Amino acid sequence: MKIVVVAPTAPPEREAEALRAALGLTLRGAFVVAVTRDTASRSTQTLQLFGHRITETLELNADAIEIWTPAPELPIARDARRILHLVRPGAEARGVAEGDRVVYLAETSPDDVVALAFDYQLVVTW
Repeated sequence: MKIVVVAPTAPPEREAEALRAALGLTLRGAFVVAVTRDTASRSTQTLQLFGHRITETLELNADAIEIWTPAPELPIARDARRILHLVRPGAEARGVAEGDRVVYLAETSPDDVVALAFDYQLVVTW
């Protein structure tokens, strides 16, 4: 199984948490591609040592894509939360509320998906 983990660049604690989670996925047998600009951390070096990839470019050809957004400040009410719905080819978004944004992955570049993900407090993949 190939899992792409997109780590935010800020705050650094959140990025480190995402990269540690990527290491945890390898313990379950997954091949991990970490999308990050932090190539010098112990986590990224360990991932590379065990044959996993570190890149700054999002890859969509994966079994799963895990996008870690910066942790929102709490508490946040549902109606105040900015929600982005990513819709895979052949799927349909459900439960979209007024004010939510829907993006169809087949029609959007990978770089735009990454940029959008960090602008929202919650990302839902359909």
